[in-house]
Amino acid sequence: MAEFYLIYLDVCCLNRPFDDWRQDRIRLEGQTILDIFQRFYSEEWKLVSSEAIEAELKRMLNLDKLDRIIKLLQVAENKIILTDEIDKRSQ
Repeated sequence: MAEFYLIYLDVCCLNRPFDDWRQDRIRLEGQTILDIFQRFYSEEWKLVSSEAIEAELKRMLNLDKLDRIIKLLQVAENKIILTDEIDKRSQ
């Protein structure tokens, strides 16, 4: 059976490809996230999403960026559902 990685990217990571790439650090981070997504598209790795990401995205004001992030998240095959136990651990 082939091994694969389950990868969780927070909203900051998901935003990075759509940030201003004029700064070297931002460009490097943005390209790295796009490279990671190539691994998802080639099914080498699997993206994990969560209800927490969805809740944070609902607060985004930049609708163009939000639409792009939602399209990226379509590759996610797994989603973490918030439970009372997870909520307690996050405190």
